[in-house]
Amino acid sequence: MTRGPSLRRRLALWIGGGVVVAWLAAVIWSLLALETSIDRDIDLGLKAAAERLMPLAMVHIFERADDGTAQIIADFSKSSEPGRLTYVVRDETGRILLASRSYEGQPLPPVGITGFSEEAGFHMYSLSALKGKLTMTVMENDSVRFTLLRDAALRLLTPIFAVLPFSLALIALALRWELRVIARLGAQIERRGQGDLTPISTEGVAREFAVIVESVNALMARLSAALEAERRFASNAAHELRTPIAAAIAQAQRLVQEAESPQTAERANQIAGALTRLARLSEKLLQLSRAEGAAVVSGEVQDLGAVVRLVIDELARTRGAGRVELRLPDGDVRAAINPDAYAILLRNLVENALAHGSADHPVEVEVLGDGTITVRNDCAPVPAETLAELTEPFRRGATEAEGSGLGLSIVRAIAEAAGA
Repeated sequence: MTRGPSLRRRLALWIGGGVVVAWLAAVIWSLLALETSIDRDIDLGLKAAAERLMPLAMVHIFERADDGTAQIIADFSKSSEPGRLTYVVRDETGRILLASRSYEGQPLPPVGITGFSEEAGFHMYSLSALKGKLTMTVMENDSVRFTLLRDAALRLLTPIFAVLPFSLALIALALRWELRVIARLGAQIERRGQGDLTPISTEGVAREFAVIVESVNALMARLSAALEAERRFASNAAHELRTPIAAAIAQAQRLVQEAESPQTAERANQIAGALTRLARLSEKLLQLSRAEGAAVVSGEVQDLGAVVRLVIDELARTRGAGRVELRLPDGDVRAAINPDAYAILLRNLVENALAHGSADHPVEVEVLGDGTITVRNDCAPVPAETLAELTEPFRRGATEAEGSGLGLSIVRAIAEAAGA
């Protein structure tokens, strides 16, 4: 199955991209607003400068003799930057009467035109006096406005680009922290199976994911009900089959006793043996059905020591005393597993060891406090490739011992359902 792109990565890209776009939009809006403000303030400054300089220029012009040449006087601004204020006073014919030292012959608006204007990269403000006989034009290079706007942009962008990596990292960490619930839910769902259908806890789960958890719990409840029905069917079938098979075995054994000839007795013995094998096979099939369909994992931890002793004692009665040596811990044997499933697993392991081990050496069974079972017997080593196949149903190794080939497959089914 091909997995789609990471949800965390997509959210990080969307949120991070949104933050970047929002910041850039805010910067652009701020710069546009700042540009308007700078233009307005500088224009007001040009107008104020013209209104203050005009009276001074008039006094200066009227106090000197008119020799027909323009008089160049010092700038009012002490700055040597090319963007400093420049002013020019002309008469009604356009002749320059007075100009600042920074004036370099820039184009001027027509005489008589007052107000704001732009010429050759300069912003200008013109003011007339004496009924249009004098016109003063105060100008400033556009580079001043550009420099102010550039400095403002740098002051706005520098902290943003400095903070941006930390903001994106914080977004990624926050997403990773908050989306841990998905990983936890995935792990809990993965642990669920036919052996563990307990509901997933919704404690601490966000509302957006609680719906998913509730849907999964409802699905597992339906599966649990179906498996419980299957388990009940297996139990009922075991009970219904056990009685007629036992009756048939009893009748075959009676035929052996009442047979009038050895040939008839032999045939009756063969029938009884076949029925006994059928009874064992039926029991194993029912155990396999229970192992694959029942809830193996229990909702609570239970003490399984009594179950272990009961199984070993029953095997000792049927197989002979001393055939099995049991070692239990000093404390309890506690595990969250269904006691019936645990008993089936232990019985099949020990029966397999008894069937294929040496009769001269007892089977050693060790059970730890957490329910781990270790079974040892004296037998020839089994090749690795053969060992891997023995857990498949009806697979048997090179042995003459009786069996159905289902014992280890039952053990595997229960172990897998228990998460081992």
